[in-house]
Amino acid sequence: MSFKRIGLVVPYNTAPTFDLNTDGLERLISANAGNLMFRYGVTSHIKDEYVPITFNRAKVDELKDKIDIIVYPTANQLNPKLKNLQNHAKFIRELGKPIIMVGLGAQSDTKIDLEKHLSKETIDYFKTVSDHTHSIGVRGAYTAEILERISVKNTTIIGCPSNFINTSNKLGEKLERRLTHLQEGKRRLQRFALFPQHGNSYLDDYHRPSEQRLFDWARRYRGATYVVNGPTEYYALARGHAARVSAERRAEAAAFFAPCSAPQGWSTGNVSPAVST
Repeated sequence: MSFKRIGLVVPYNTAPTFDLNTDGLERLISANAGNLMFRYGVTSHIKDEYVPITFNRAKVDELKDKIDIIVYPTANQLNPKLKNLQNHAKFIRELGKPIIMVGLGAQSDTKIDLEKHLSKETIDYFKTVSDHTHSIGVRGAYTAEILERISVKNTTIIGCPSNFINTSNKLGEKLERRLTHLQEGKRRLQRFALFPQHGNSYLDDYHRPSEQRLFDWARRYRGATYVVNGPTEYYALARGHAARVSAERRAEAAAFFAPCSAPQGWSTGNVSPAVST
C-alpha cells in the first residue's frame, strides 16, 4: 500500500520569532523550545506535501479522504500528569489510519513503578497507538520498558527526533570519532551548546548542581551558547527584557543559577554575553 498522503501532527512552521513578544513566542513553542527542534527534525524528512492535523474528532470524516497515514513527532507523553489523552485515542480509532509515532519519552519524578501511576485513559491511548502502528519510536530503553509493562511491546529505540536534523546516516559514527579525538587531545572544543533542564523542572533542587555548572560554563567559555528552554521569564531575560520579570523572580533565578554572581546583571538582562536563545 502506498502512503503518499501524510497527515502530520503539529508540523514545524517557520515564524518571525524575533518579531514576537515573549508571550507570543511561548505560545508558538508550547512552553518548551525543544519542541521546535524535534518537530523540525521530523518535518524536514517529509519530502512530499503533507496535511497538518490535530486530534480534532470533528475533522475525522474529512481527513479519511485526505490522508493515508499519520506521522506524529512527540515528546514525553508517557507521563502520569497527562490525563487528557482519551480524545487522542478516540481520534485514532475513528480515523482508522496507520500511525508513525516518533520520539515518545517517559517522564516522571521517579523511575519506580511509573506505569502504576498512569491513568487508564493514558494506557488505553498507548494501546490504541500500538494497534495502529508497526513500531513506536521511543527515546530510550526506559520508555520501552515502561510500555512493555503495560503490554505495549512493539517499540524501537530511536532517541530524540531532534537527531534527525542532521540527515547523515553516519551521525553516530561521526560523533563517536569526534568525542574520541577530544578525549585524546587531538581536537579542541571550540563551539558547544548547553541545554539546561529548567524548562520542565523549574528551580528543581535535584538539578541544582548540574544547572549551576552549565550556567557557569556558558559564562566562562567563549564558544558556549546557553539555549534557553523555558519558562517564560527566562525567555524574557535572554531577550534583554528583564523589566518584564518581577524583581522577586529575577532574584530567585540568580540565587539558583549563579548564587555567587553580582545581582545587578540580572536586573538589566545582561546576564552574560554568552547567554542567548
